[in-house]
Amino acid sequence: MNPTLSHFHRGVLITAAAILCLVYPVKQSAAADPVVSATVRVGLTPSFTDLAGIQFTLINDPGANNLQVSATNVNAAANTTIPLVNTLVINTTRVAWFNLPGIISGSTPIFEFKTFSIANGAYPRFTIDPLSTISLIDSTTASFSATAANFVVSTAYLTQGGITQYFLNSTNTGNGGGTVTSTPPGIACTGTCSAIYDAATQVTLIPTTNSDSFFSGWSGGGCSGTGSCQVAMNDETSVTATFDIHPPVNIGANYFSFIGNAYSTVAGSSAVINLRSVDLTESPVFNNPITVTLNGGLDGTFNSSIGFTRLHGALTITSGAVTFDKLIIM
Repeated sequence: MNPTLSHFHRGVLITAAAILCLVYPVKQSAAADPVVSATVRVGLTPSFTDLAGIQFTLINDPGANNLQVSATNVNAAANTTIPLVNTLVINTTRVAWFNLPGIISGSTPIFEFKTFSIANGAYPRFTIDPLSTISLIDSTTASFSATAANFVVSTAYLTQGGITQYFLNSTNTGNGGGTVTSTPPGIACTGTCSAIYDAATQVTLIPTTNSDSFFSGWSGGGCSGTGSCQVAMNDETSVTATFDIHPPVNIGANYFSFIGNAYSTVAGSSAVINLRSVDLTESPVFNNPITVTLNGGLDGTFNSSIGFTRLHGALTITSGAVTFDKLIIM
């Protein structure tokens, strides 16, 4: 039977049931200086300033032959180490569940575990599995349901030569496409990928968009904005790059969500407004003494014709001239 934990704390019972098992890849070391041990830390988010109890299982994928069960609760802010109690050894790759010996006040704890006897220079990736129940008791929270987002797992690897290494994880998201590359090399990502770097390495991440997309920005790892990102490898770090499809209306290097918005920017006596092969819902009014061409049915790059643009609404012309190609007014 799996152990369960539920507590009353200041009149509040907080228990969340979940099955949480995130699988990470195992990366084999190609270096001459193989990894020999690792330290895994499990943090909690958001902050819990009066945490009285917690339960979870730590799992490592193949690579480490065993886990030390002398886990500790590292209270970083107070710079103290508190032994955990009620540690249960499930097998050589699973260690479960933990109760704090009392209320930890003023700092969210970090749980630290040591591994040893890592085989073949592998880099084991660690996950959290709460079995049947996660219980988090926080005196400042009236109600709480724990999910994967409440656990932050990071691992530091130690090589035979005494060098500490960390994983950098890169994930692309958004409705567009692009590639994230790195200097030094290691990351070359169109989806999700990881690379290992020595501690204190400065890694530059560079986004490159597909022709139909633009880069919306970074999140995680201290990255922000739409340029390249500098990551200092002082811990395992995860970064997300968002690529989105260009809006469906285009004039030169400018993109718009609606025909009317594009028309309002025309400064000269004529313009070509390019339209993707999509459905647009609007009723633009053309009221300037200019000549406009509406060029519809284009692909995401605005270079090739692939169909028709469908305008759901009225097209009103009170001044100037308008010609259009592959535009259907519904």
